[in-house]
Parts: sequence; C-alpha cells; structure tokens
Amino acid sequence: MKISLGRWPLVVLFLAGAAVLLQAAYLVNVPVPVTQPNGETLALYASGDEFYNWLHDKAGYTIIQDSGTGYYVYAKDDHGRLVSSGLIVTSDIQANQRNVDALALPKYLMVAPELRPKPSEIFPEGSPANPKQILQAPKWGTINNLVVFIRFAGEAEFTDAISLYDNMFNNVTASYNSMRNYFYEASYGALSISTTFYPTPTTTVVSYQDSHDRNYFKPYDASTNPTGYTGGNSGTDRRDREHTLLKNAVDAVSSLVPAGLNLDGDSDGYVDNVCFVIDGATTAWSTLLWPHMWSLYSQTAYINSKRVYTYNFQLQNAMTSAGVGVLCHEMFHSLGAPDLYHYYTYTNLHPVYTWGLMEYDSNPPRHMLSYMKYKYGTWIASIPEITTPGTYTLSPLSSATNNCYKIRSPWSATEYWVLEFRKKTTTFENSLPGEGLLVIRINPAYTGNANGPPDEVYIYRPNGTTTTDGSPGSANFNSTVGRTAINDTTNPSSFLTNGSAGGLDISGVGAVGSTISFNVAFPYAGTKQLAVKATNSGTAVTVSPNDVSGYGSGTTDFTRNYLDGTAVTLTAAATSGSLSFQKWYLDGAEHATTATTTVTMNAIHTALAVYGVDLGEAVDNTALSWGTEGKGWYGQTTTYYAGNDAAQSAVITHNEETAMATTVLGPGTVTWQWRISSEASYDYAYFYIDSNWSWRYSGIGSSWYLVTQAIPAGVHTLRWSYKKDESVSSGSDCAWVDAVTYTNGRDWQILSGVNPQASMRVNVDGTGAEELAGDFGSTGLWLYGSGSWQILSGVNPDGTVAADVDGNGTQEIIGDFGATGLWIYNTGAWQILSGVNPDGVIAADVDGNGTQDIVGDFGTLGLWTWAAGVWSQLSAVNPEAVLAANLNGAGAQEVVADFGATGTWLWQSGTWSQISPSNPQMMIKANVNGDAADEAYVDFGASGLWRYQAGAWGQISASDVEDMIAGDTDGMGGDEIIGDFGAAGVSIYQSGAWTLLSGSNPTKMAAAKMDGDGKAVIVANFPSLGVYKWKSGTWTQMTGSQAENLGAADLSGDTFEKLVADFGAIGLWIW
Repeated sequence: MKISLGRWPLVVLFLAGAAVLLQAAYLVNVPVPVTQPNGETLALYASGDEFYNWLHDKAGYTIIQDSGTGYYVYAKDDHGRLVSSGLIVTSDIQANQRNVDALALPKYLMVAPELRPKPSEIFPEGSPANPKQILQAPKWGTINNLVVFIRFAGEAEFTDAISLYDNMFNNVTASYNSMRNYFYEASYGALSISTTFYPTPTTTVVSYQDSHDRNYFKPYDASTNPTGYTGGNSGTDRRDREHTLLKNAVDAVSSLVPAGLNLDGDSDGYVDNVCFVIDGATTAWSTLLWPHMWSLYSQTAYINSKRVYTYNFQLQNAMTSAGVGVLCHEMFHSLGAPDLYHYYTYTNLHPVYTWGLMEYDSNPPRHMLSYMKYKYGTWIASIPEITTPGTYTLSPLSSATNNCYKIRSPWSATEYWVLEFRKKTTTFENSLPGEGLLVIRINPAYTGNANGPPDEVYIYRPNGTTTTDGSPGSANFNSTVGRTAINDTTNPSSFLTNGSAGGLDISGVGAVGSTISFNVAFPYAGTKQLAVKATNSGTAVTVSPNDVSGYGSGTTDFTRNYLDGTAVTLTAAATSGSLSFQKWYLDGAEHATTATTTVTMNAIHTALAVYGVDLGEAVDNTALSWGTEGKGWYGQTTTYYAGNDAAQSAVITHNEETAMATTVLGPGTVTWQWRISSEASYDYAYFYIDSNWSWRYSGIGSSWYLVTQAIPAGVHTLRWSYKKDESVSSGSDCAWVDAVTYTNGRDWQILSGVNPQASMRVNVDGTGAEELAGDFGSTGLWLYGSGSWQILSGVNPDGTVAADVDGNGTQEIIGDFGATGLWIYNTGAWQILSGVNPDGVIAADVDGNGTQDIVGDFGTLGLWTWAAGVWSQLSAVNPEAVLAANLNGAGAQEVVADFGATGTWLWQSGTWSQISPSNPQMMIKANVNGDAADEAYVDFGASGLWRYQAGAWGQISASDVEDMIAGDTDGMGGDEIIGDFGAAGVSIYQSGAWTLLSGSNPTKMAAAKMDGDGKAVIVANFPSLGVYKWKSGTWTQMTGSQAENLGAADLSGDTFEKLVADFGAIGLWIW
C-alpha cells in the first residue's frame, strides 16, 4: 500500500496478554502459545503483517482452528481456501512430522490473495492501507513519544521490569541498541526521540486494565468464542471494540502526563506519536490482536488538549521478540516512510532485502537507505548528482557527509540511480550482509514498494531481473568479491523498471576501506532513447532512420538511441495477429490514429502502438452499442476471462480518467467479469449507472471478479471507468472488463445497439419463423434471423417492401435504392427491377393468381405494376397514397388510390372507378367481420372516419384520427379498429361501437399476438410515460423509455409474435 504518511502522534500503550506490532512490519516466527480443548499446550508461531498473517508450527506447516471441534489442526488447500485436514496438532513434534508427511501436506499454505480481505477493508481509514489520511510526526528536533501499557480483564499485571522497555526506547549509552540511539545516529543528530511510560511505572510495568477479557477482542465463533467481535476482520464491530479500548486507556492515563511535556512538536494539534502495547501474545489470521498502525477516527481522545489520532498497536511478545528493529521500522512509518517489501508477493521478490530498515527490521536495525533518509527523513538535504565522467569516492552511509550520489538514466525521463557505501562501522550497521557499493534504482512514479512490482526503490544484485529475485544478499560491489562493474551487459545489468536497458556505466569499484572509489562513464551522452512498444508483443514496426548504433526496424518491444533533435518515422503493421492497429500513444498521451507517425527526439520518448479488437467482441456482447470517453478502452488478447479477448482501459496518467459506455433499457440486470491492477485505495475502476457510481475497486489482483448489478427502469448509460488520483502508479495501472451480459427484467432483449432508420417483417426462407429487415443508414440493409444479423446490402434503401412474387411461399425483399433504381432480393442475390426509383411501392395480388405483384408509384410516369418480370401501367397519373385489400373476397386484391383533388379511386378487374370525390388523410385495411372480404378504413379529416365495404361507405366516427391500427384483440377471428383521436385519447371500435381505452394519446401504436392465445395485444408509446400494453381491458407498463417506432414479427416461428421496438439511441429491442 502507498505509505505517504501524514504527521501523527506517537503514544505507545502496552496491553497485557497480547503481543503487539506497529504498522506494516513483516514479522516472522512470533511465538503464539495455544491450548487444545483437551488441555494440551502447544508452542506455535505466527508470521506476516497486519494485513495477512498466519499460524504455523516451527517447521512451517499451516495451522487453523477447526470451528466444529475447537481443535487446532493442520490445514489443507481447497481452491485457495484453507480447510481442516482433520489432523490434530500435538506437542509431539516428531509425531506431527510423520502425520503431515503421511498426508503429503505442503508447507507455507496461504489463503489465495484474491480471497483475502483487502487492506483497505480491514483498515478503511487512516492506516497504511489508506496512507494519504495518515498524519506525520516531525522529522527534526525532539519527539516526546508516549508508551501506554494495557491488559485485559482477569489478567495479572505485567511482570516485566520497566528497565526492559526503557532500554529499548531510551538508552543513550554509546553503541547501545535503542530506538533513541538509532534515530539519533541515522538522522546525523537531527532527531532525538524521548519516550515516557504510562500509567506511571514503579520498577516494573504498570498497566491500564480494561473491563473486557481477551476473548472480547478476538473473532466471534459460536462454539469457541461466543463473546467475540462479529462481522469478521473488516467489520465495524472489530473497529469499535479496538477504538473504544484505546480511548478508555487514553482517558485513564491522560492526567498522568505532565502538562509541560511537549507532545506536539509541529503544532498541528495532534500528539506526535502514540504506541499502545498489549500484554501477552499475538493471535493470527489478521485478527485484532496483531501489531498494526491505524487512526483513532471513530473516537476522540485527548492528552494535554492534543488529540490522539494515528497510533501504533503493539503486542508484548511480538515486540520483545522482534526488539528495537520493529520499533524503529514503525517509528520511521510515523515520519512518513513507506514499506519497501511487497504486501502481496512478499515471499517472491525482495527489492531491498536486508539492506534497508523498511523491508527487514532486524535487531539491531540497519540504517535506512540514503534515498529514504533524503526523501522521507529529510536528513540528507540533497543528493549530489554525477554528470561528468570520472573517478568518485564515497564515505560510509553512517557518515554525515559524502554519503551518496545520484546518476540520471539517459533513457528515462524520471528514473535514476543512487549510489551509497555500506560498511560495518557501528552497532546498527555491524549486521549488514556485506560491505561495498550499493547501486539503487529509484522510480519516483511510485511511493514505496508495498504494491510492487513496480517499485520505488530497487537494489541491483546478481541474477536479479524484473521477475527473479537473484541473490540480494550479494548486492554489494567491491574488488574483493569480484563485483566491480555494472552496465547494460553485466550481471546484474542496469535495467529500468520495465526491464529495458538503463544506460548506467560504472566500473573499477575498489576495495572497502574508510572510503570506496569507482569510475563513472557516460557513453550515451547527447543521445535520447526511443522505446517502441505495442499492446500486442512481437509486432513489426518500421523505423527510419537507423539509430546511432545502426539499429532500425524491429519487433516490439525494443529501444533505439538517437542524437538530440532527430526526427524518427515509425510505421506500425496494419495488423498484429488477429488485432488491428488502433492508435499511437507517445509518453502516455494519444499521438496519432494513423499507422505512420513522426517522433522528434528532443527528449526521452516511449511510443506505444495500440492494437485491439472491436469493444463489443472484446466484452463478448456485440448486441450492445459501445462507445468510449477520454483516451478510451480497447480490445486486447493478452489478458482476458473468456473468449480470448477483453476490454482494457487506455494508458492514462495522474488525474485522468478513461471510460467505455453503453446504453440499455431497464429494468434489467448487467453482469460482467472485472480485473484491476492499480494503486490500492487511490486509483479506482468504477462502474456507473448514468452519473452515479455503484461499484468500485482498486488494488492489485490476479483474479477475475464477477459483478452483478440491477438496472432500474428506463434508459440508462452504463459506464466502466478507470480513474487515477494525483500521484503514484502501481501494478499494470489499468482495468479489464470481459463477459458482459445484459438481461432485461421485463423480457426485453436487444437485437441491435444501433437503431435502424426503418424495419419490416419478412419471411425469406418460407419457414414458420419470420425475419426482420433493418435499414441502418450508412451501414446498409441487414437481415435478422436465427439470432444473428447478416448484411444484405452495403447501401441503404429509401424504402423496402416484402412480397412473394413467385408464389413459392417465401418472400422477396424489394428495395428502392434511389438513383440506382428498384431492386429485388431473391435467393441470396439482388436483381434490378427498374432503373427508375419509385416514390412509393406496395405488394398486392392484383390478378388473384396467388403471387404478389409489385405496385409502384413512379411520379410523373404514373402508377405501374410488376408481375412475372413485366411492368404494366395502371395509371398515367401518380397517386398520393395506395392501399391493397381484398374487398370483394374473390381472392384478387383491389388497389385503393388517393389521387388528391380527383378523390379516391378503386382499381378492380382492370378498371378504375371513383369511390369518393374526397381524398383521404389515412387508409388501412382490416377484416372486422372475420369473413373472406377485407374492409378499407379511411380517415377523411373533418368528415370523420369511414368504412368502405361491399361497394358502400359507412361512417363509424364523426371525428378523424391521428393514427389507427387493426388487430384481433378478442381472438374471435375479426379485427378491431384502434384509433388515436388526439386529445380525446385512444379508443377501440368493437361490435359496432367505440370504447375509450386511454385519455392520453400515443405517439406510436402496434398490435402483436405476443401471448400465443390468438389475441392481439395493443402496444402504445405514451409521451413521458413510456411503452404500455393493453389486453383484456388493462394497461401494463412495459418500460418507462420512449420508443420511436413499434412493430411485430414472429421471429421464432412459435406463433408468439415479438414486439419490435426502436428506442433510438439505445437501439432495437424485442419483447
């Protein structure tokens, strides 16, 4: 975790009966005595830090308590979890070994990292897990450190002599191993820490005794500890019990602290440092009784009007066994220093090893590295920089002057090296693993190493790489051990954080004496490095011109070195594997969207070619329409949950955000798999519903997490975002999303994330299932059937109609393609019908032969029919509208045409006859009687709504309609007429009478037999109210979203028609 510690007071409280550790020090083999239910006492051990610690025997076999029997047993692995093996631990060490061997139990079993509580969950505020909320103690002058001892109810008083603790904290005898001497020496006399103990001791420790026993501060277990805290180690009950305990202890001792004792050296209103020490032993498994650092934010406690806030929580046995080293480690935390070991991978890589206090707190403790003294202690005012070749000399780190140098990498804009000389000269340096020159890589983009790699601080060592620990105990360079040089070809090489060459050149490291000397060269002076990378490794990139060493084009990742000011042209391959080129990034910012770009080498640069797949394909959901914000997200094939690809957030820097989004119709449920690798508690992946985030995650994880989120009713934007704060980067610094599903809670299913300009039902294969033809504008005409879309034409038509022109039971699609004419799609191919495009077209069986003819209005050319491959003119005058209906029940369909000023005419048996001198505003056909003959329903505006049947007109409403549809709503075989009468609402015409259905008027209506009972459901979109369906006298809301168009089609061939709804920006959906 990032330890950007703010100032905090130091008070040490000793609690009887529990061993205590301070912030994020990793302890090994802390004694933990336990008693089995049969009374047998076991000498066990605990190891770890406050975020994860585990119980084990001396040999390293993991032990847990069986919740069923209460016995301590050896653990076995169950898919990352630890469960009982059934093997009871005894005090017979040899018998234990035989038993674990018989079961082949491995040593050092751990709970899988992804199954452990996150540090920020255990300590959600003002802790190393959330270090930006921690206060810092002053680094110069005198700190008056307070230590308070605590024991629990029913426990005897400490028996330790107070001199034991006084010597650990305060002994000023030269060369004595005390915290006061350590910081005085390490700070070169700048910092003096004086500790006083409370309650006021006698010759032995005196402690505050709490009213609760030890079990009260252990986790709840129904059988073994029914009084313990509930909610687990990340619950509020644990916090409340701990904070109340500490407040009560402070209140009990505050009057004993002299009023003249300066507890606030930097005058910020907080006690500089407080440490609570609990009597007894630690527990294990990240429980309360383990050393840790936290903040007393849920309680208020004061000493001499100064608030106690950030504190160290120590346990007696851990503290006395670890000695002064752990005190100094935690005190340096209080001064603002982060941990230099890895919280999540602390058994694999040791970036600093035992060379620095903040990875290993040995006893006596060794000095912190010179860089740590400079940045976090401020006792080294500045690190002198070497900028010219030559021979240089260093004094030991314990010397106040001439103790370190800095050299900048010629091939990184930020990374540099610090050189220091370590020698066994004082009490605190005598236990070094070796002597000589240390070469330390610094990456200021990170704070500490807790979330690493990448790391802020790394010491080079033989055989060390970005993934291999090598021999960190042999990191010292000197002529005696034969390690005298480091450059880009030696072992170790001077590699940078990302593994690329660093450009350091040190040679001639001499022998260890009162000083050590070495040579520095700058072979790459006047050059700048260009790092060429791709999101898909092994991608070919053409580079021109060649660099100073003659190297040019290559396959990623590679570096080239150029003289200052050189213009370098990069050309990325159009594809890399199955991925397509997307864009170039230069130094984390979007640079170009073309494969060829130019980079001017006026600085060190990193060029990244981004390759990807379509976002919909990457997240396994092409039905939704995806967009990006900021620098975007992209599909990649390196890290994924399923389907060989996933979406990844783009490269961003501090205070930036990048997102991908889609729009859905609720209510419904969205699920996805998420993986994050970021700075814990500060750089977050977010999921938003509109502008409100409902889920976020941070930290470094190697596993995918399934997230399920309910979506409320209405149209909503779903947004996945990765957002960075103002400083520090950790892990891969990105998020991944995969396997997105969306299920609508009211049987809505998305067909397309893009809404069509028009759609129609069609049956092109003659099966029981219909298809849907959609005109998607610039992307062309597409056909949906059997669960997927296929393109019919890359050009979108002006209009389409479905017709069975050959009478074979399958329908053809007739498309008006504007200037290219009228075409027919039949058996998988387009054929031209006319080089002239019509103003409108319908299908009608005009001659009654069982095949449908095409009736086309060609404007000034008149009205024509196409049948059997031949065009015939019906009228030299073009109509304003036409309708086809079988009005006489004889099988042939008549054509009803609106010829404007000349009225309404009927084409029947090859002849036109006027049936009304008025021209209609709207016409539909229906079969209200359920017989062989259709009727025409015609709205004549002010004259009202009329029905044409059997050669005669009959008025059915004196009012005109804004819209009307027909449907068999009662399943009796005849249609009902549903009319939208504007302000008068929606009514249904049934059995010769109108019945009001709704006082509101809709914008769109459709009839669909959705329930399989032969009854048509009326569906209407009402402004601001959404889409409703009417059946059997009742309206039911289907969605609060607004539909632009409504239709129906039997897409599954099961006689259940699907409602087809175009919701505009959120696409085409079916119910």
